[in-house]
Amino acid sequence: MPTSVLIANCTFSASRASGIIIQSNNVIIRNTTIASVSSAGIDVGGYYHSFSESPFSSNLLLEHNFIQDVGRGHRTIVPGQTWGRNAAAIRMAGDAQFPNATSLHSNIVVRNNTLHVAATSVRGQPQHALDVMATTKLQILENFYFYPRTNDGGVLCKGVDGGEQPVRLSHCTDVVQRGNVCCEGDGTNCTAC
Repeated sequence: MPTSVLIANCTFSASRASGIIIQSNNVIIRNTTIASVSSAGIDVGGYYHSFSESPFSSNLLLEHNFIQDVGRGHRTIVPGQTWGRNAAAIRMAGDAQFPNATSLHSNIVVRNNTLHVAATSVRGQPQHALDVMATTKLQILENFYFYPRTNDGGVLCKGVDGGEQPVRLSHCTDVVQRGNVCCEGDGTNCTAC
């Protein structure tokens, strides 16, 4: 894959917004740590819906990254909002003008990442490890999702939004999910997801 942007072996932390906003094609982000940011750890499509910035991306490789403590601030989900939704560890936003589009983003691989997800955002909405909209040719492979324990002692992995997996997909086509594991925050009680 030709590479326009390479981010490797970096640390992004203590941001009032997203850790990294991708508004380009042919991007590789690897071996990078993102922590303590107010919105998404990696935000693909950026804020197209808010500020009319550069829209959608293709040919992305997100691998061997460590993301934790995201979605704690002002840019988290607003109930009823359909195009941006929440501050997941990795988020690929859609477009409010085309809510049923299926190929705004394309050819994306999310592989071998470690994503520590909070139980809820600052506004009390459920968090997802990945929140993906309007994407085609998406591979989600061998990632680890870590969630805190729930009040009843269970793991939130399969309880997000009343039963969804830690990955929320909307209007996505040609998706492969394989080898992903969901664990408690301390690495116990792991299950395939």
